Amino acid sequence: MLFRSSLTSIESLSGLEAVEDLVIVRNMILPSIAAFGNIQTLNNTLYIEGNPALESLDGLHKLEFVGEDLFIIDNGDLSSLLALENLNQVKGWITIARNRILTNLNGLNNLEILHDDLWITSNPLLNDLSGLENLKRIRQTVNISDNLRLRDISALNNLDTVGGFFSITENNSLRQLDGLNQLAYIGQGLAIRNNFNLENLTALANLQSVKGELSIQNNSNLEHLNGLEGIDPTGITAIRIQDNFRLSNCSVESICRHLRNG
Repeated sequence: MLFRSSLTSIESLSGLEAVEDLVIVRNMILPSIAAFGNIQTLNNTLYIEGNPALESLDGLHKLEFVGEDLFIIDNGDLSSLLALENLNQVKGWITIARNRILTNLNGLNNLEILHDDLWITSNPLLNDLSGLENLKRIRQTVNISDNLRLRDISALNNLDTVGGFFSITENNSLRQLDGLNQLAYIGQGLAIRNNFNLENLTALANLQSVKGELSIQNNSNLEHLNGLEGIDPTGITAIRIQDNFRLSNCSVESICRHLRNG
């Protein structure tokens, strides 16, 4: 673990090739992790949090495998994930959160299957999800929330399965869900909440199965539910359609029937 507020250099660690965990936390003036340029494998966790002077992840360009979780959180000057371009497998949870100038996710392009959760939250300048174009399956939860400038999720255009709960909340610049056109299965519920400029759900037209609760709440500009027609209602345990102020009628018969029958 690297945890030292006055640390400015890690050149003495440049010989490392494989380690169990790489934890770089709260190094207030550390500008670079380039000394880790020989590491190809992490058997456990990559955890980079609270390093306000860190501008890039250069030094992780040879990293191919993370055996457990990957966390990149609260790194104020981090502008790019491109150094992760050779990473092709993460066995655990991925969280990208509170990186204030990160604009995209380029660098994660080789990931096809995630074995645990994906959380993309509170990145205020994140414009799009480019970098996730090859992602096909996420076996647990997906949480895309509180990314105030997120306008485009089309990079998810190969995603067909979410095994857990799928939440899209508080992304106030998001107008449509284009990119979810191949999504067919959600295993533990779908929540689309507090996306104040979201206009439609038509990109969900291929969604066939939602197991658990379907929640469409507080999306101020949403006018209709078109796009949900293909969902088999027998897997839905509860439906919450609430506080979508421009939604004037229920236009999807299977959803309407479920609401009528309680």
